[in-house]
Amino acid sequence: MKEYLVVITVMSVALAMDAFAIAVTLGMDGTANTVSERLKVSTSFGFFQGLLFLLGIISLSLVSGDVTTYNHLIAGTILIILGVRMLKEAFEQPSEVEIDDKIPYKKRKLTFKLLAMFGIATSIDALAAGITYGLIYEQLLIATLLITAIAFILIFGALVFFHELGHLYFAKRAGILCRE
Repeated sequence: MKEYLVVITVMSVALAMDAFAIAVTLGMDGTANTVSERLKVSTSFGFFQGLLFLLGIISLSLVSGDVTTYNHLIAGTILIILGVRMLKEAFEQPSEVEIDDKIPYKKRKLTFKLLAMFGIATSIDALAAGITYGLIYEQLLIATLLITAIAFILIFGALVFFHELGHLYFAKRAGILCRE
């Protein structure tokens, strides 16, 4: 049981990292500066992380007949593909972006559409993880709840920390336009 909790906790943190990056930006630029806005963003990211993970598990159960015979091979292949893709992206040259200080800062509104778009876009990897996880492990409900909770906690923490402290040091260095 201990090994299972370590695996799901590490996987939950890894799955939440892309959402964490967006939360850092939303915190630094002041988009999510009230508690209700932070709760909306955190809930959105946590919900979609858990939902897409669960959809991955469900999609696996729909086609699980012959798949379970080759589950370790399928899981390994999916992980290798994801790993190669991540390595490829890591070595690509980033494009240079110039920041024009004359552009006025305009605060984004956290609409349902924007939160859903952010939530789904950052949770696609949870769908693949759900498929892979369902092949190897059991206790799927606990895994889904942990993924949801850890994503919520990490995102809320990032929003609070980077709004309160991040804009003082990190925002200018990161090229994020924010109010002084």
